[in-house]
Amino acid sequence: MFWASVAALTVVVLAVVLFPLFRRREPAPTRAARDASVYRAQLAEIDEDMAQGLLTPEEAENARTEVERRILALATVDEPAYPGFGVWARRALIVVIVLLLPAGTVAVYAKLGAPGYPDRPLAQRTDELRQMAETKRFEEMVEGLAAKMEKNPDDVKGWAMLGRSYMVLGRRSESAKAYARAYDLSPEDPAIASAYGEALVHAGDGLVPDLARSLFEQTLERNPDNVTAQFYLGLAYAQTNNELPRALEIWTKLEKNSPPDAPWLATLKRHIRLLENKLKERGITVDPKAPTGDTQG
Repeated sequence: MFWASVAALTVVVLAVVLFPLFRRREPAPTRAARDASVYRAQLAEIDEDMAQGLLTPEEAENARTEVERRILALATVDEPAYPGFGVWARRALIVVIVLLLPAGTVAVYAKLGAPGYPDRPLAQRTDELRQMAETKRFEEMVEGLAAKMEKNPDDVKGWAMLGRSYMVLGRRSESAKAYARAYDLSPEDPAIASAYGEALVHAGDGLVPDLARSLFEQTLERNPDNVTAQFYLGLAYAQTNNELPRALEIWTKLEKNSPPDAPWLATLKRHIRLLENKLKERGITVDPKAPTGDTQG
């Protein structure tokens, strides 16, 4: 359907461009011919003025002689004809236009267009534009908050909000720095410690550094039910070969205590399955009911 529309539009454009070339055009009058027409009109005016008594016969004769002299002078002028296209020139131009216009159209579209991509509904494009606009406004708000925090460096809640905002925008290292400022101001707050640890994990592309692990352990000492700290501490154990059973234990406990509609449950179960497969490959069996560290292999 798209290429049919392109072909139809191309035919229309060719018709508009080529129509003047097919018309039979009369040659344009030369300057000498135009001047001669003016002089003949002057001779008629002289006769009319003499008939009305505005000129005497002698004056009329002198004026007529001068005009006729100018007419005779035109005959000696070798004026070239106005330039124009001959028959063969027009034919050659028609061939060039017919060949180059469609080929050029296809070439430009192949370079600048997207012929290999499927059509997208208008509603989808509208949603994308709306999301881009909302993201831009959010980025402006975040930049405003960052400027405000430079003037209020002791605002713990402000730094925590800035850390969350940077995380939403995917600016992970900046998020970790903002949470670090909040943690420095309030190291006893388990929620801030846990969020700071999570930001460090994201900034490290999923690897749990020692500082983050310490933050999660610190969080669970003050708040054993903190889901974020439980999950990421389990991840820290899972990234250490000799602590795989501890990771399975903490994740299994978190799964058991999570409500059925918990948003993190699907991700947690996927990690548990992967960890169980890894333990099975190594010939390690873990009794979830046994205390931490009880393994058989």
